[in-house]
Amino acid sequence: MPRFALFLLLFPSIVCAVDLYVPDDFVVIQDAIDAANEGDVVIVRDGVWTGFFNKDLDFSGKAITVRSENGPEDCIIDCEGVGRGFWIHLSEPTDAILDGFTILNSGDMGAIYVQNAQPTIRNCVVRDSHDIGVFARDSNSRIANCEVTGGDSVGIYVKGNNSNLIENCRITGNIGGGVFLVLGQGHSTLRSCLVMGNSASQGGGVAILGRTTVIECTIVNNVASAEGGGILASSPDIIIRGTTVWGNTAPTNDNIHVLSGPPPQIRFSNIQGGYNGLGNIDEDPMFVDDFHLGDNSPCIDSGDPDFVPEPNETDLDGDPRVVNGRVDMGADEFTDFGECGNGIVEAGEECDPPDGTTCDETCHLINDVDGDGVLDEDDVCSNTPLAIPVDATGRPVGDIDLDCDVDLSDFAALQGSFTGPLE
Repeated sequence: MPRFALFLLLFPSIVCAVDLYVPDDFVVIQDAIDAANEGDVVIVRDGVWTGFFNKDLDFSGKAITVRSENGPEDCIIDCEGVGRGFWIHLSEPTDAILDGFTILNSGDMGAIYVQNAQPTIRNCVVRDSHDIGVFARDSNSRIANCEVTGGDSVGIYVKGNNSNLIENCRITGNIGGGVFLVLGQGHSTLRSCLVMGNSASQGGGVAILGRTTVIECTIVNNVASAEGGGILASSPDIIIRGTTVWGNTAPTNDNIHVLSGPPPQIRFSNIQGGYNGLGNIDEDPMFVDDFHLGDNSPCIDSGDPDFVPEPNETDLDGDPRVVNGRVDMGADEFTDFGECGNGIVEAGEECDPPDGTTCDETCHLINDVDGDGVLDEDDVCSNTPLAIPVDATGRPVGDIDLDCDVDLSDFAALQGSFTGPLE
């Protein structure tokens, strides 16, 4: 058998995958999807797409990619108040990908409606929906880098026993709430998202009924007419880490309202009005434009010190999730740090310039174990040999250069402290 024929037999999806263009190859989008085989890519040219077969688009169970050519700004599906943009409901796998569309004026239970499937939805804008923005039901969806805004109902609604990941999304200005998570045996994660300016009777920003992790999010300026302007919680399995909940309003409990069950487990978060939990603060986050962190924000380098980002994980803007050695609180990672060595102590620095004795090459205090910017009795040396005597702070006696050891460098530091000849 010729080598190419054997390769074709063994790897047909690699050889046969093709790009199908709309309107070049097919006049309407659904015809291109219907013609696509596993692994094919449907590419939709720029324009405003309306009418039958350009909405209510069905992946038909196939692992294909349907994407715009140049992003959501230039490729718009206008549902004209009736129907939805996409319907993914026949056990599509994770490599069924929807990428880069704006969907306007949808009318039926989700501009994007996912049921019994696990697709990847990314880089999409859902705007001015007359019903739910994105509805994931009994699915394992990944919704990433999307914007859901200005809808007449909840922005993103997740329901069922499966698990979903919502990350790097902006959910803003929806009437009916920002995110509604109603979970049975499933577990969903909301990560590095901005939930802002939404409204509902309860849980204006995020309403959680089931096992959920909220991590490094910014939940701000949402409104509830009854309880929980920021978050409504009703589950024993809610974990919130590194999240800022601020400026939300409601007649009862502006920022967090526990409807039933034990309160959420909240750590290393900035909660207006305060909240018990390790590392939590109650300080003005000092936002600047579009809820980014200002230079002096207390949220900078204040997130969970044990946080380890996922591979290639980013913040809401696409910047690395950890920039200065410790993750920030909220969806935005502060990146505008000063230049170490310019003689000015700026955001992200504890000292400047580096001197090799108390200030290291990253402009942080040497041996500042607790990271509070001050060398004090809390910064003990954990690696001091038992044979070396220590003082009341736990530091070795004679440790002149504060490196938690007594050696020749301490003698050099002692010599350097004299300004004149010894007598």
